[in-house]
Amino acid sequence: MTALPIPRREMVVLDEIPLGCIAYRVDDNRCEPMIRRGDIVAVDTRDRMPMPDEPYLIEWSNGARSVVAAYFTTAPEGSAWYGRLWVGDLFPRQMMSLGGTPVGEPLRWGDGPYTFEQLAEKMVGRVVGILLDERLAPPLDATPRKFEWREVQ
Repeated sequence: MTALPIPRREMVVLDEIPLGCIAYRVDDNRCEPMIRRGDIVAVDTRDRMPMPDEPYLIEWSNGARSVVAAYFTTAPEGSAWYGRLWVGDLFPRQMMSLGGTPVGEPLRWGDGPYTFEQLAEKMVGRVVGILLDERLAPPLDATPRKFEWREVQ
């Protein structure tokens, strides 16, 4: 049995950055096949309320940014993780044997658990579309910079 490639989930294709959005060049494969490494996405910075299985741009505590999906844990009611969110791959990945057959359950990389409030603090915004124009985003190897505010005397 041969595994078939997963088709890309629908994502709006844009020719300009919508009002209230920023452009971000994706530098990893956490949301493939919907959003691929090198895609330029539009991020709505006004939409920072986590919704499960939607792609978001988040900023880690070290200043790096990533497009990830928020998802609920499957913890039983009453446990410390019940009702908490994790962030990670948009689609679970299937481990394959050397012979090309699926092995075990699909896996998902994740970081968490977070409350809605904790995750909202990390959110830059929700990914609302993929941009066509290469000139709208920084180069792929661009690293995010943190600015320091200093008083001018």
